[in-house]
Amino acid sequence: MVTLSAIDLVQYLVHNSSMKPVYLVVKGEPASKANSRRLVQRGGKPMFIKSAKALSYAELFAYQVKPLPQMIEGEVRLDIWIYYSTQRPDLDEGLILDLLQGKVYANDRQVRERHVYHFIDKYDPRVVILAQPRDKAAGEELLEAARREWG
Repeated sequence: MVTLSAIDLVQYLVHNSSMKPVYLVVKGEPASKANSRRLVQRGGKPMFIKSAKALSYAELFAYQVKPLPQMIEGEVRLDIWIYYSTQRPDLDEGLILDLLQGKVYANDRQVRERHVYHFIDKYDPRVVILAQPRDKAAGEELLEAARREWG
């Protein structure tokens, strides 16, 4: 079995893709999508809206990430490294997927493969994103290799 470091993986993906990957670094700690809604009353009707932390992160994200001249079309593969400032937050990339819509891809339903990693950096919380068209054949090859290796 072959084990790749993160750097080896990025180099492999860059050299084995027809469209070059999109590499982004977004400063700041993302809010959890699961915990980023709050219930409010508007006109006597209950509504769920994003929390103040989620709204703040969305604003920070929009400032740092501008729409690509040409968004990725078709199925998308995402590799996301989330550096939180503490151990407390759950690993949750949901808000990031939403915020990439209209900037890297048209709709987060295009994301068919994702790999998400949780790290701690109390001095520099951030998100590192590698987005690219999904290579279905490579995924099928990996599955076939795993079947051969483990029966």
